[in-house]
Amino acid sequence: MKQTASIFIFMLFASTIFAQQASISSPGEIHIPLPISWTSSSSVGEIHIFFDEPVVDTTPPVIVLSGKLRHSQNIKVGKKQFTISGKATDASGVSNVFLGGDAKDYSDGMNFSFTVNLKKGVNSFTLKAKDIFSNSTTKEITVNYKPERRDIALLFYVSNYSQSTLPNLHGTKKNANALEKILSKNYGFETHVYPNYTRNQIRVILAKYQEKEYSSGDQLLIYFSGHGSNQYGGLLLCAKNTDISHADFTKLSVNKCQHTMLIIDACYGGLLAYMIGSNPVKYKPSREEYISELLKITPARKAFTSGEGVGSIQNDGLSIFTEALIKVLETKKGKYYNILTDSELHGFLKTEYNDLKPGFFDKSDNSESRFLFIRK
Repeated sequence: MKQTASIFIFMLFASTIFAQQASISSPGEIHIPLPISWTSSSSVGEIHIFFDEPVVDTTPPVIVLSGKLRHSQNIKVGKKQFTISGKATDASGVSNVFLGGDAKDYSDGMNFSFTVNLKKGVNSFTLKAKDIFSNSTTKEITVNYKPERRDIALLFYVSNYSQSTLPNLHGTKKNANALEKILSKNYGFETHVYPNYTRNQIRVILAKYQEKEYSSGDQLLIYFSGHGSNQYGGLLLCAKNTDISHADFTKLSVNKCQHTMLIIDACYGGLLAYMIGSNPVKYKPSREEYISELLKITPARKAFTSGEGVGSIQNDGLSIFTEALIKVLETKKGKYYNILTDSELHGFLKTEYNDLKPGFFDKSDNSESRFLFIRK
């Protein structure tokens, strides 16, 4: 009887101390999750108390990438901005994901997304995921950024001149929209139309595109349609009675895009080309360098003929064609060092001889090549 009472007292004590931790799996057996064990025996049976070892997770998380990185962790892209995304899973739960040292805490415990700006060439990233037990796994990612070639068109038009004495120009909107449509649809330009911008607004846009990064094959086209003026060497008249000088556009000559074209549809717009042409050149090649540069492109297979009608040969005296040719060679000079190129000769000769037919005599001719008349 005394032994039975002892067993009862112990059972009561054990159930009181370990009530929240113990679980009874079968009669006479108590499991308590502490790192000790104890056994008691008596004539009425045995009491076994077992304490379980704590669970320890040593398995790192699993990272599954999405998008282009799903199939390869070494890829090539053509756009500067790139997103690294995917899912990290772990039986115990994911705590953090790191990319290049920048930690992203999980809000949903599973999905991650990092948007990065790439530099030209190879970009390397280390993606790391950690679980709540500090187990971690990494993935090495390589993204090779080669910018895609782009054609960009900025189209400015001014139709509303109500704040000045000038008449409104409703056709300028049609001009810009029609040009935008064909550039975008037929030629794949990335187009931006700017209606009724003031001088300062246009300057902001021009400055923005002057400072942008461009690849070697990118092209930039700037179009303006509106009123013009011949004051101060040429002005383009903008919205709200403001104007912009041709000098603002000549600044584009030092922008980072190596292929730029200006198209001006305005009164006195021709002064723009004059102003650009009159700007001093910082570096002027020597005579030998100039000749070498012009003759660098080959082959040249040029031809000038007197026309398609009756021959111009005269029985006495010079023919009209040859007379015109000699006159040009005697009196005209090329732009630099008194060197006439075939293209310059064509321009001068055309004014003297209307039936002139220029071209080439063999299909191997390179249209960019030159034939020179180098004055002694």
